[in-house]
Amino acid sequence: MKAYSFLFFIINVVLFSTVISAKSFDPNDIEWLDIAHWNETDFSKLQKRSYENQVKNVNFYRGVDVSSIISLENSGIRFYNSNGQQQDLFEILANVGVNCIRVRIWNTPKTTSGKIYGGGNNDLEVAKTIGSRAAKYGLPLFVDFHYSDFWADPGKQSIPKDWKNFDLDKRVFEIYKFTKGCLEWLLENGSLISMVQIGNETTCFMCGDKNMNNVMKMMSNGAKAVRDINRNILIALHFTNPNKSDTMLWYASQLASGRVDYDVFATSYYPYWHGTLDNLKWTLNEVANRYNKKVLIAEYSYPYTNAAKTSDGNNYGSVYQGLKDTNFRYPISVDGQEQCIKDIYSTMKSTKNGIGAFYWEPAWIAPQARNDAERKQIWEQYGSGWATTAAAEYDSSANRLQTGGTSWDNQAVFDQNGKALKSIWALGEKAPQINQELKKKNI
Repeated sequence: MKAYSFLFFIINVVLFSTVISAKSFDPNDIEWLDIAHWNETDFSKLQKRSYENQVKNVNFYRGVDVSSIISLENSGIRFYNSNGQQQDLFEILANVGVNCIRVRIWNTPKTTSGKIYGGGNNDLEVAKTIGSRAAKYGLPLFVDFHYSDFWADPGKQSIPKDWKNFDLDKRVFEIYKFTKGCLEWLLENGSLISMVQIGNETTCFMCGDKNMNNVMKMMSNGAKAVRDINRNILIALHFTNPNKSDTMLWYASQLASGRVDYDVFATSYYPYWHGTLDNLKWTLNEVANRYNKKVLIAEYSYPYTNAAKTSDGNNYGSVYQGLKDTNFRYPISVDGQEQCIKDIYSTMKSTKNGIGAFYWEPAWIAPQARNDAERKQIWEQYGSGWATTAAAEYDSSANRLQTGGTSWDNQAVFDQNGKALKSIWALGEKAPQINQELKKKNI
């Protein structure tokens, strides 16, 4: 009898091993508790969860992307509300009426020896910290998957180091696994989630691949991972250069013909690069009318000053009056920044199926330092600038002359000392709150 029992045990082990290694293996059968510790995943935990209490619907997004916040705080930066009182950044944002936090996720933003790439060092653990802190103030996440180890944008969509030898089928599977695993890890650790973005500024280019059919396969599998977590989480696909209306509409038509499952057609819109709001509205209206998709501005910003002196001495990435190929449609001032924000929200409210906009990195200011050399050392140590020198091994644009620097300091809604500008109130719908004690002193 013992011999038969032992034989039965061996047969079951072989069958189980075959199932989990076969191509027909269905990842839906596994709860990916910790994507970073695959070998420690509890395969016996097969129940599916809906996370209904952690999926938060938002009718109109008045959001911000503050992905750099942890590196900024590690660099000694603190933030102050309109009354000059130091507060947690997420509390300040919630108090002005911001209702969602966008956070980027890179696969492995560091070298094999552990040296950070910078730009906020936005791996899953950083996203987890941001998510749990945002949830404290009732703010859900808009999770932005780059499917890269560092910045993904129209100019580059570098494949993650760990995926560089994968063929398309393997990449498609890894995108599913990574997406689902990250979302479950965020939810398991207390994050609220409202929307998920599959790829960042994917202008026919994603995860190292420029073939649109391949890109759509990867998008579809990322979308499937989100649906398998909870069908109430919105799925966004993100493009850019909306001034090129024909190209934007071509993307939308390709997604329709490829039957890609998604809810939100999103675009970046930087007013100094991307044309008029009237053109943007026309383009997004066309997408909404033709394909019945929600439409969204996933990124926007505007400068309040020309002074970007706390970047890296080269003004890398900064925008200012006189910069080539820019057209500033508002005064470069706090008032101009405020009006830009108001106009963007007004445009999206009047656009068919418009669901809002997200201000990109409104708190990315420079650390205080005695001199530029000390400031650059802080950027290098904590990754709170555009890139560290270590990033050059992965991203060739992060060369010696372009590392460090905030690149966005003059487009923040906080001054260089971390105090909120009055334009911050335009991000939400709440009226500015004046400290009555301070008001009495000024009477």
